Amino acid sequence: MKPARIFKDNIRENVLRSLLFTNQVIIGIMIVVIAGVNFVIFQTTPLKNLPPSFWGNYITSVIFVGLFIITPLLFKTDGQPVYMLIPRGIKHLLSNKKQTAKNIHPYFSNFHIQDNTIFRQSSLTRIFQIEPKDIALLSDQDKLNFYEGLRTMLHMLPIKTQFIVRREIATSKDFTQHFYSMYKESNNEREDLIQGYIHGLKQFIDDHTFLISKHYAVFSIECNTKSSPDIVKGMQKLVDVGARFMRGLGENQITARALNNNEIINFMQKYYR
Repeated sequence: MKPARIFKDNIRENVLRSLLFTNQVIIGIMIVVIAGVNFVIFQTTPLKNLPPSFWGNYITSVIFVGLFIITPLLFKTDGQPVYMLIPRGIKHLLSNKKQTAKNIHPYFSNFHIQDNTIFRQSSLTRIFQIEPKDIALLSDQDKLNFYEGLRTMLHMLPIKTQFIVRREIATSKDFTQHFYSMYKESNNEREDLIQGYIHGLKQFIDDHTFLISKHYAVFSIECNTKSSPDIVKGMQKLVDVGARFMRGLGENQITARALNNNEIINFMQKYYR
């Protein structure tokens, strides 16, 4: 059985470039050209009379000029030869720059925010922040019921839902719900302890930097935002979907709320940064 021969080639390059004019061949041609040009210069100028000898000076000049020209061609950055990046950089610096969109806002170019809703040319979008429930201490059956309830709620929604999980720097405002929960079953004897706990936790959060996970659900409705009747119908459908979503989460003891205008702006700034 004859062994198979495998030839590796780059189909993106010209056949002559990959088979005939390889890097080694090009460097060899450049050395010959440099040697020829230097020889003509030494023969036609007073350089041939310099000490110690004609051939010593000529060979030395060929070596130095060759190293000066060829050495940069051998270096690569990010897997690309330097001799290809330099012309691109010069062309980029000298070319006219054009913006892809009007500079309406540092982050927003094709939508605006109004009434806690993102208005695009052909869609309406609302963002809900979800407060996840700690299920670590639930039994296996309770966990199963929890996930089944979420799955049922998602299947009941008439549109698809996009879930986003972001790691953000924690602030004391992120624990407001936790602070309020401390007073649900408190009495006068515990209030001083609770206030001290809240004050200490706020101070700890403000003095240290750590990340927390925030969960978001995004609902989008196709709508012609240039038509007022279509906007009314789209908003009604969007409000209905949001209400069903929050009601389904409430049955699983999970809270969710729609972001207001300022919160949406902050969210989009972080999302598109």
